[in-house]
Amino acid sequence: MRASWRKGRFPKIENRKPKVVPPPRQPPMTATLVPGTDTTLVIIAPMHTVSEGNIREPWWEHAERAKEQRRTTYYWLRTVLKTPEGLPWPMTITLTRVGVQLLDAHDALPGSFKHIVDGITDFLFQCPGEGHKFDNDPRLTWHYDQRVRGKDREPSNGVEIRFTPTPEGSPR
Repeated sequence: MRASWRKGRFPKIENRKPKVVPPPRQPPMTATLVPGTDTTLVIIAPMHTVSEGNIREPWWEHAERAKEQRRTTYYWLRTVLKTPEGLPWPMTITLTRVGVQLLDAHDALPGSFKHIVDGITDFLFQCPGEGHKFDNDPRLTWHYDQRVRGKDREPSNGVEIRFTPTPEGSPR
């Protein structure tokens, strides 16, 4: 039995053009001060968050995603803010997830921010890799929010980090 490629049924390899796939565009992280305030800082980071409690995957994929989210958050904050010196203490940190669909606000939303919170506390306390010990500091108040992305070319997955001063006497 003869091979069919000898009869010319398949195109020659020299005539095939390689398929060129452009790399995905990552929108840059932006940091802005909210107009009218001198202490509210908003940072928008293109990062994908998933529900940690509901996802089924091998442990090494979870560990890799955790490491990437934590390091990325730490280095972005370090690049944009340099040091945590100018931030208001005590502060309220609001994390807003921008996604294609909403997560369960009670269970999944705080869990999806777990490693991002560790990266923020790594930066705030200047201790890379040790921030998870300080995320329950009484000077920090954490709020979680989410919204479905808009049609105005907003990144499909992103995290908005908002630093605002905590009013005196407000409950944690």
